[in-house]
Amino acid sequence: MKKLIPADVTNAFFNISDSHTISACLFSDDIPSDLSGFNVGIISMATDPPHGGEVHFDGDEIIYVISGVLKVESDSNPNESLRLCAGDSCIIKKAEWHKIYVLEKAQLIYITPAKNNKHRAK
Repeated sequence: MKKLIPADVTNAFFNISDSHTISACLFSDDIPSDLSGFNVGIISMATDPPHGGEVHFDGDEIIYVISGVLKVESDSNPNESLRLCAGDSCIIKKAEWHKIYVLEKAQLIYITPAKNNKHRAK
């Protein structure tokens, strides 16, 4: 078994399972349903996500902006938003519906619970 495994972060995210093993999962509509633990991704965003928001019922999410500018809104604070620029980060608490808007093409790192997530229709 290989002990060093190359991974292309431009088309995959990483799953850190409950047993602390890490696997690369290709971005697709067929994400395995048996993932556990947390997913970690490094993504570029030129446009807003294709959904009307998301929620993570099993834990908090972390977003760290590498470049660009994002705005994050949440249901519990509908009249407030966070503006995140390069070097900024935020924690989105468990069960908080939220939406990300791209104000300037951005690259970010996210750490999200692997199970029990939902998206709203746009």
